[in-house]
Amino acid sequence: MQKSQPVFNPGQQSKFQQLEVEIAALEEQVKNALKEELRQADDYNSPSPIPVIYVSDRFAKSGIRLAQETAYQNC
Repeated sequence: MQKSQPVFNPGQQSKFQQLEVEIAALEEQVKNALKEELRQADDYNSPSPIPVIYVSDRFAKSGIRLAQETAYQNC
């Protein structure tokens, strides 16, 4: 039976963990920026924009998904 080898060496592992932390911080910045944009749009009494919800790219490639169903989704 072969012994499994680690995917990352220790230096790569710490760099990978650092990048994960940076990605999480950037995702939070994007989420906060979207919330601020929606808040500002409401402040101007403009027609309501389509509500969006930021989702992690681990789940959706675009990072954004509509908060409401549309007639086109089941076509």
